Amino acid sequence: MAIPERVTPYGEISTSREKSSFEQIAESLDSWIDEKEPDLTYKRYPFDFRTPTKIEALSREESVKGEVLSIDVKPPNFPKDVRPPHIVIVDTPENAAVSLGRLKIAKNKGDMGFELARYHTGYPAQKDMAYAARQAMQVPEVHRTFTQLSDPEEEAFIVYLAREGPMVNLHGGIYNEHKLNIPYTTAHARHEKADNKFGRRAEVCDINFEGLNPSEAKVLIVVDNTASGAQHDEVITKAIQHIEESNHAGTKLERIMVVSPLLTRYGALELAYKCAEWKIPTDFVGSEFWLDCIGPKRYFSPVPDKDVYAANPKMLLINRLMLRELVGGICSRCNWTASFSAARAALKSSAEELSKFGVTNEMLMKRGEDITPELLLKMGIRPRSLIPYSSLTEAKDMGFPRKFQDALLME
Repeated sequence: MAIPERVTPYGEISTSREKSSFEQIAESLDSWIDEKEPDLTYKRYPFDFRTPTKIEALSREESVKGEVLSIDVKPPNFPKDVRPPHIVIVDTPENAAVSLGRLKIAKNKGDMGFELARYHTGYPAQKDMAYAARQAMQVPEVHRTFTQLSDPEEEAFIVYLAREGPMVNLHGGIYNEHKLNIPYTTAHARHEKADNKFGRRAEVCDINFEGLNPSEAKVLIVVDNTASGAQHDEVITKAIQHIEESNHAGTKLERIMVVSPLLTRYGALELAYKCAEWKIPTDFVGSEFWLDCIGPKRYFSPVPDKDVYAANPKMLLINRLMLRELVGGICSRCNWTASFSAARAALKSSAEELSKFGVTNEMLMKRGEDITPELLLKMGIRPRSLIPYSSLTEAKDMGFPRKFQDALLME
């Protein structure tokens, strides 16, 4: 007897008892990812990032100090004939603003305090995220993605997912850093309610792949923040199907790169397993932390309290000071899309999430006021490492208050 379909505000609930490829991979991941760490090797190294002209004009610096965390993972039962996933996590003031937070000036007092990422919203947050991705393109192991190609503008292609993806402006960042015009398109992805443990499934509209040369494409770059990886999974599947159907010789893809400022371990590993089905290796680029992703829904993604997943482990000290009993329990940004595009909706979502723990937005904002540049310096953290482009522009609008100028120079 057929299972009746039910209509909800999300549309029709999927009634298929057959598990999707994503669900099958997720089921395998769920059997171990919360209980044990994957085998990995990593290195962390300092890096001086060239300062974009707009930031240099405000900070008067030609470069900014940062850190790079480079991880090679060996997930359980990963195919031996496919290179295991490689992850690059970048620490700069802009990258920290995406997933942790920033120092900012209190408009009414001129004092500086810390603002969690979930309260760093709207267009200023978008600009920091775009600069963060641009900075990541300077890292040699990321830049090699393009230098190893004979014709990057013909052999590489970007697909944005139409949530936060286009806000990252990766094609602009690549052009500004390397003067390459990489073709791109946008895929409309969304979640629909479904009868599975996630409560949702990914739905992707037909994608316009104009500009993608199926016979020459060697690198596919997928851009959007990643929680469970379900929507990326569908987009990658459609892209590879398009290449294979358009090119009788199959696919020449040599790697898939996922640029995801907010990147979870769960989502990255799901996509690595997925791409391995086509024998294609994966690279991932994220901001500041390789995030957790809370089961069973795999939606909320906290900062993990582990040095090995932090580009700059000192940033975990701030996360502990701010969240205290909530460390590892609440999302780094709560409603990600709203936090970049609908500030008031983001604040409402944050209040709803925090209410489950008896905490309010006001309480966390108040804690941030006590994290001053002076306190950070005592903790061994340079205040400049938490002053991104957005804070620089706000300071300019306020006439560069003296306390802000002092914070920039604190060593």
